[in-house]
Amino acid sequence: MARQAATDETDVRPGVAQRPPNAVGVAPLVRERSTTTIIPLLFAASVGQNGRIGAARRFARGHITPAAPGAFVGVTGAIAARAEQADVIADRLPLVEIVTVLFVLAAVGLYPARCSRR
Repeated sequence: MARQAATDETDVRPGVAQRPPNAVGVAPLVRERSTTTIIPLLFAASVGQNGRIGAARRFARGHITPAAPGAFVGVTGAIAARAEQADVIADRLPLVEIVTVLFVLAAVGLYPARCSRR
């Protein structure tokens, strides 16, 4: 598979596409389905985490066509996973804060009531 040229403003260069086999055997007896293609992207050192994720998503949207309807085309890896985890935490943090405040208020409210019964 051929190495592609760098995309315009993103300082990203796709590496050589790799297609790991998901079936063991000798052709023509093996009929592979659901094969994964991995395209490692190489970034300039100056591109930060958000820039890398954005560039990878733009690359996938602009250069990768799903082989089948409904097939997943997306971004994976440690940086993308950390960013997704941070988004989930940021989305849920207000709920956690409200529940914590309500718990503390309930605990403080119940404590004097239990002490006055003794």
